[in-house]
Amino acid sequence: MKTNLLILASILLLTTTSYGCRTEGSGRTTSEVRPLESFSGIELKSAANVYVTQGDVQEVRVEAEDNLLGKINTTVKNNSLVIDDEDNIKYTKPVTIYITVKDLCLLELTGSGNIVTRSQFLCDFMNIKLSGSGDIRVMVNSKSLKANLSGSGNLVLNGSSAETDYRISGSGNINAHELNCFSSAVAISGSGTSTVDVKNDLNVTITGSGNVHYVQEPGKISSKIIGSGEISKL
Repeated sequence: MKTNLLILASILLLTTTSYGCRTEGSGRTTSEVRPLESFSGIELKSAANVYVTQGDVQEVRVEAEDNLLGKINTTVKNNSLVIDDEDNIKYTKPVTIYITVKDLCLLELTGSGNIVTRSQFLCDFMNIKLSGSGDIRVMVNSKSLKANLSGSGNLVLNGSSAETDYRISGSGNINAHELNCFSSAVAISGSGTSTVDVKNDLNVTITGSGNVHYVQEPGKISSKIIGSGEISKL
């Protein structure tokens, strides 16, 4: 009994100490440009708002409260810029990160932040992964585009791609009615919805309750529906 009380007291002490060490933002916003090695992917693991522009000169500028700026990590791993922050911090103002990058082939969001491209990215292939609750908005002109949604966040696409591959296993939605493509494969095992604009071939597999909507009548529709989802024209 005495041992259990000691364990409980230790847990309470650790919890109190951890909370007591929490750093709250000062409310004073500042920014800094961070010199980093080149990258072509972005992985956001925090609640920051990230704005991405395509340009010849790479730049990463972080805007946050002055006493928390150093607690926001920006590291390059496996050719991707990984953005996260330290534990036990409380922001009172949003964190905003402005990125200029020459080439972009990967966007990954696992946090509650948002990623927005401010220019249309020209690329051969783009891979988008969304497992968090934040949103991704992308303007792109690519030969091939793949998107995988397993969280509750939403993906909005604009531009064109020769072929697209969309997979939804969560409750998030893919809004690609302003992304023109020749062929598209859509697989939904969750409750999310995908809206597409396909000229030639649309291949749909639904094993969940999600739906697929298309803007214009594709040349050919192939479908396999096991769940309660539906395919329909907008």
